[in-house]
Amino acid sequence: MAVESEQILSISHHPKQQKSPLVPLEEVFSSKGRIRILQLLVVHNELTVTQIANKTRLNHHTAITHLQNLVSHGIIVEKRYGRIRIFALNYHSKLTRILINFIRSWKNENYFVLQQGPAITTSEKLHSSTEA
Repeated sequence: MAVESEQILSISHHPKQQKSPLVPLEEVFSSKGRIRILQLLVVHNELTVTQIANKTRLNHHTAITHLQNLVSHGIIVEKRYGRIRIFALNYHSKLTRILINFIRSWKNENYFVLQQGPAITTSEKLHSSTEA
């Protein structure tokens, strides 16, 4: 029995261990940097680490940390061409497709609100009509 527990401990501390397929929502949305990276990849499909760092205004190390986190959850994939590392959304993942739709819907709704202006409440309408 002691042998089994040692094996389990060595597996659970293995640095290359894959994370659970169930990704907690707060893991993805707890960082502004990860959200900016996801928004960027929804628009540009795939980018190098340097492009992602520059466009999100994250330093290179922070961008890599966020990218590795998203790769470990299967949300994005990494392609290597020699020293060049390119990151893209993982379209094979159902979670990624849900995130893409969410981000696109969020951007479209915010665009609509910006175009229409803020909604005017009933009390604001009453207040402006009494001043006239």
